[in-house]
Amino acid sequence: MYDQLGEVIDYGFSSPTAYALVKFVSSSSMPVIRVSSWVSSGNGSMDIEVWDNFNGSTLSGLLASIPGISTPYMGFYSLDLPAPLSIAKRQ
Repeated sequence: MYDQLGEVIDYGFSSPTAYALVKFVSSSSMPVIRVSSWVSSGNGSMDIEVWDNFNGSTLSGLLASIPGISTPYMGFYSLDLPAPLSIAKRQ
């Protein structure tokens, strides 16, 4: 699974900090080995976290994280997870 469209537009919110949450539901059992993201400006950093559950307001069950990623340039970043995750169908 991947984001076929990619980044289309971004808006400023008078803050250098932005948060994003994306939910993917697998159509079959599969390994997850990397996570990718668009970065709309350079000279920054990001953290990647993969969670098991989201109830509409709270994340729980941290499965993997990649903290403190340097993003010197705007563009598309694809990062290998520390260890592959086994994801069940519809998880």
